Amino acid sequence: MCRARPLVKAEPTAETLPPTDVLEDMELVLEMEGLQTLLEAGINARLEELISERRKLKQQMEAQGVQQLAWLQGIDDVSPASFDLLTVRLLYPVVVRQHGLPSWADGACLITFHMA
Repeated sequence: MCRARPLVKAEPTAETLPPTDVLEDMELVLEMEGLQTLLEAGINARLEELISERRKLKQQMEAQGVQQLAWLQGIDDVSPASFDLLTVRLLYPVVVRQHGLPSWADGACLITFHMA
């Protein structure tokens, strides 16, 4: 009998999937419904972080008497210009099947994105 463990604690395995299977999964991920909304949410979250960081910097510098520097004006006026999807990582969990042999979990995949 196999006990399920969280994916993040799973042991890596040397097993590999055929490239055609991975390409098929990648196509499914990049065509999935709601992907654009998901990416936009990540962009907006990062935008809010940048604005917050810039406001803190501006406040710190103004507190030090650096109010007249021209480059300080508008430093917190940030908007997205573009973004690039740098990586898509597909993680396939391995499950132990009959006789203790590892095998890929059917239909299971964890997806992470990295944008710039």
